[in-house]
Amino acid sequence: MLREEILRGSDRFYDLARMPNAKMLLLQAAATVAKKPTAATQAVKLAARLMDVVVHKHWLFGYHEACGFTDDAHIRLTAPQVLAAPLHLYLMSRRAHPFSMLGMVHVRNRIQCTQPLEVGVPYEVVAGIGATRQVRQGLEFDVHTAFCKMQKLFGPAP
Repeated sequence: MLREEILRGSDRFYDLARMPNAKMLLLQAAATVAKKPTAATQAVKLAARLMDVVVHKHWLFGYHEACGFTDDAHIRLTAPQVLAAPLHLYLMSRRAHPFSMLGMVHVRNRIQCTQPLEVGVPYEVVAGIGATRQVRQGLEFDVHTAFCKMQKLFGPAP
């Protein structure tokens, strides 16, 4: 899903100044336990954006080491999802999100890359909660993420 679709499709939007603290959000997950959705519950379409997100070499090295990858210069296709995970947690921890974070099960990924990400380059990252579906196991909702290379608007005069 493209950045514009995530932003246009959201009911509530959060423009963040810094990456949310994933550890704190995981601790806050316990506070969402009282949420008891019914079969008719629909996820509120929340979206968040963070500017100037950079894949740093030291982060990439740690990611590759944890995953057992040997190519240290290449940003793997799954790396942006891991980097954006605090944005996902932020959205699911909002009061408006009707589902408890405890007991959620990640079902699948569908990743589309239009161009490889680069180390040290600033990106605009947009994450959004999308449609809800009734499935045999319960309710399922989409989480979309887009990384967009930021455009340099100002620079040295020629």
